[in-house]
Amino acid sequence: MRLRTALLATTLMAAAPAASMATTITGPYVDIGGGYNLTQTQHGHFADTDGGTEPGREKLGHRHGWTGFGAVGWGFGNGLRA
Repeated sequence: MRLRTALLATTLMAAAPAASMATTITGPYVDIGGGYNLTQTQHGHFADTDGGTEPGREKLGHRHGWTGFGAVGWGFGNGLRA
């Protein structure tokens, strides 16, 4: 447990200078990104809607795959964006 705490503290101390070098966005900006979507299958139990006594069972499946996103907006210079 002490090793985990030491690693967390080291990571936080290393991330602080990187966060302080972040620039404020003023004016228009465009952002794109992507990654791999790795989701898990979920099981749900729902009430039976046909009037039976057994509850309905459903399996909600999600598929793995690539994902991407984009953003366009305006930075006001004080940290707020629209």
